[in-house]
Amino acid sequence: MIKSFTRFILIALLFVFGHSLSAQVIVRTSQDTATYTSLKLAFDAINAGAFTGNIEVLIDDNLVETDPPVLKASGVGSANYTSVVIFPTSEYTISGNLGSYKAIIILEDADNVTIDGRVNLTGNANGLTIQNLATSNAAGIWLARSSSGNGANNVTIRNVNVIGASASTSTIFGIVGGAYSTSSFTSGGTNNNVKILNCNVYRAYYAIRLYATSSPRATGIEIRNNNIGNNGAPGDGCYYGYYVYYTDGAIIDNNKLSINSSSTCYSYYIYYANNAVITNNTIENTSTGSSLYGYYMPYATNNYLENNSIKNSKSTAFYGVYLTSTSTGNTFNNCEISNISGSSTMYCWYVLSSSANNTFNNCTVKNVTNSSTSTLAAVY
Repeated sequence: MIKSFTRFILIALLFVFGHSLSAQVIVRTSQDTATYTSLKLAFDAINAGAFTGNIEVLIDDNLVETDPPVLKASGVGSANYTSVVIFPTSEYTISGNLGSYKAIIILEDADNVTIDGRVNLTGNANGLTIQNLATSNAAGIWLARSSSGNGANNVTIRNVNVIGASASTSTIFGIVGGAYSTSSFTSGGTNNNVKILNCNVYRAYYAIRLYATSSPRATGIEIRNNNIGNNGAPGDGCYYGYYVYYTDGAIIDNNKLSINSSSTCYSYYIYYANNAVITNNTIENTSTGSSLYGYYMPYATNNYLENNSIKNSKSTAFYGVYLTSTSTGNTFNNCEISNISGSSTMYCWYVLSSSANNTFNNCTVKNVTNSSTSTLAAVY
């Protein structure tokens, strides 16, 4: 009886300790499979050439990363892969307290990478959460172009929840693209063919920030079906929502921003953008204790905007669409601004008279209060 009880205890202990020490990341190809206790160790193995060809990285448990996982480009050192697909096997979180200009996932010039938050790559639910708990100089996912590299190209981030530590600290980023640096997230670096789809991003000063360079500009950018601000939960907003800088032909479609914040908010910050297609986006149920900018578009040329709206929003100063003398040749169709209140300064359409060839078709303004100017053709 005693021996049986002792055997039972030993088996139970082995199960408990064996489970706690089990691998949390599985890396596999058609030829090889190995397990690791962190995403960093898995990326290190790929960087060392332990896996080649088409690689899958399975997140098989919650992870706490103490050092940033950095995936290098194929061809750098011993890395030799065709593609990398990262996905969870159930609903899991990858978290860490990684400040000092670090991120939970860093793709340094890494091409052909997909971060897919759907469980086992099926369905439509967001099963993967990326959360950086650092309170300054921190990001969730970083697409980084090194000084000698070609950028992180052909990257898809889809169905992922990305959470920062603060919506009011200017060095907190959700998803950021630019140049690699040990002292900044804000340097320009062009990463092409980047798709951000079906992601929820909140509690970050910059929610989605893609900053390229004037030459070459970023091409192949698609930002679709994302949700910023956690549906207006207090403290989960942003200062900059969709921040797209130096792009050509970007597609920004069916995105949403809904925040509750005491600070200024630039919802769709479309700067130095040419030939973008910006459709079906909304700003709604938003409250700020400062200024709210809807579609902020200096140096924007020949962009097409249709079925975009700002609804049910309150701020102390309101600028629905903001065009300067450098905003030329943009077309607005079927845009709506409605149910806006609380603003002592309100410009539904802020269009400097020195701008040129911007057209507005079937655009409406209704139920606007405390407005200094609320007509459709507000030209200054």
